[in-house]
Amino acid sequence: MAEMENVIGDYLFLSLIPTIAAIIIGGSVGFAYAVLIQRLLARAPSIQRWITIIPWRAPVFSLPLLLLVTMIIPLVVFDFGLGIESGIAGVGATSLLFAVPLSASVFLGQWSPRPLHIKLWAAARSLLVASLVLGVFTARVGASGVGQPFFAATGFDAAYQSFWQVFRLALACDLVLGMGEAVLWNQPWLGYKR
Repeated sequence: MAEMENVIGDYLFLSLIPTIAAIIIGGSVGFAYAVLIQRLLARAPSIQRWITIIPWRAPVFSLPLLLLVTMIIPLVVFDFGLGIESGIAGVGATSLLFAVPLSASVFLGQWSPRPLHIKLWAAARSLLVASLVLGVFTARVGASGVGQPFFAATGFDAAYQSFWQVFRLALACDLVLGMGEAVLWNQPWLGYKR
């Protein structure tokens, strides 16, 4: 029983502590980024629809894959060794990558509300881009595809090539869906006109 409590305690420690730190740091950086974007929008409000094309989702969803699978594992293990410190570094780096754009999006959404159809499109866009990256993990259950080099013992070169294939695909999807989002921004037939 005491061993199980230690396992749960370690798990909570390596999950929650770095995530709380990432929320504080990433939230602050996201807030600063949102302030900069808001100032830009105050000077040129017509660019709001075109800012939606920026493909932030592809790097945000793809970089944890690169960090966790190909870079952070060998670097963190080299710096910290195996153990809880390596886990904390991996969880913290991944959480930080998500905290910055998500907090910026929350602040911008509060200051410059978007129409419902744009919010729905943006949510679908995020899920579609994320699904391209998460599809890599299907290799863990025997599915073939670009995820195999990440989990096979074929070396880091194959994993890097696989990462760039996934990243380019996610970036292209993010850009195309971002263009669709910009086109839908002020469509009167959707019931919203600014």
